[in-house]
Amino acid sequence: MSTKSASGWRSAWRLTRVTYVLSGASLDNSDFSGVSLRGADLTDATLSGTDLTAVDLSDAPIQTFHSLCHDILTEHGFEAPTLLGIDDRITGFTRVLEDENVEKAQFREFIRRFSDNHPEYDDFFRAVEEPVELLGLINQLAAKGVFPTADGWYRNGERHLDGDFDAFREIFDELNLPRNDGNKQSKLRSKLGGYGNDKCYLPDAPEEDEIRGGCGEKHVPAAVARLAFDEQRGGLKNFVHDVYHEYLQFALSRNHLNFSFLQLFAFVLLCDDHRLRDDVAFEYVMIDEFQDSSEIQFKLALLLADTNNVCVVGDWKQGIYRRNRPSVRGRTEITEEWWRESAILEGCPRGTSPQTPPPESPEAIAAGSKAKSKARKETQSDKKPATNREKAKSEAT
Repeated sequence: MSTKSASGWRSAWRLTRVTYVLSGASLDNSDFSGVSLRGADLTDATLSGTDLTAVDLSDAPIQTFHSLCHDILTEHGFEAPTLLGIDDRITGFTRVLEDENVEKAQFREFIRRFSDNHPEYDDFFRAVEEPVELLGLINQLAAKGVFPTADGWYRNGERHLDGDFDAFREIFDELNLPRNDGNKQSKLRSKLGGYGNDKCYLPDAPEEDEIRGGCGEKHVPAAVARLAFDEQRGGLKNFVHDVYHEYLQFALSRNHLNFSFLQLFAFVLLCDDHRLRDDVAFEYVMIDEFQDSSEIQFKLALLLADTNNVCVVGDWKQGIYRRNRPSVRGRTEITEEWWRESAILEGCPRGTSPQTPPPESPEAIAAGSKAKSKARKETQSDKKPATNREKAKSEAT
């Protein structure tokens, strides 16, 4: 391995995995899903040096997360916005807004209307230097799986806005350590050096000594961590919620969605429609360029995986999509996050429980896959086509 470049060993890994899946497990191509963050990279890499051709993978959905979500919404997502309390639909005329400059222009138009209609948020707008920054915030929240509903947040997403004090305190303590063996003040105290100078503060704002510590101190008082974390943010959360939710409505009214909203509505649809999730699930899922994945893409992989046969390939040093806010995760962290998210999604994901790990033997995997594929085909052959009346009755039920 030491003689190969990073891209070389990843290509070899992809090649081995896909060749085994398609030739050794006797599956239909439609049972395999290859998701790449960079378009056709996975297809080109996996076919090089093999006997497989593009025709062999013609039925396999090898595409980006965004295009996969677009396909799901195009075919099944007509009423997906109603799951977030939005009285609008995704139609065949809804287009994907790919140009960021065009979307920024659209957002500026929206935010002008929003500020005119919500004078109660004037104080928050005074603190926003560039309103388009709010669009970046919306996309970041969408990448983390935080979505607004008409009267709250989807699946208790508000907890992400409230934060985790233990995690906050860990970062606080790290930045608050004195430097140079205690002879130099901490980074945090240094950053607060301008507190109280040439600024306008509220009458009840803390004094400088309370925030930075007394003269000669090298670190910020520990109590400041709790003071900052417990600051009342109810009004700010309401502001972010209303901007977020009304922008979703605005975008749909203009018949456009951005890439973040494609994943947002696809995730909500798959979470709420168990029957659809069963129909679009894959027995084998491979994710290429995993270092560029976001949290919502990780959760989508959970929903789309019909088994524990999920493979991810990536190199943390080659991340390019910072908008996804990828975090550096090792194999152990990914495994732990897999089971943690499985529990949070409450029945949405599939696979065995943490106490029953997936089989490691290739022969066991192949045998299980053959049996499952055979059972699925037998079940499908036994089903009779439903009449329109039966379909209507089923949907009503």
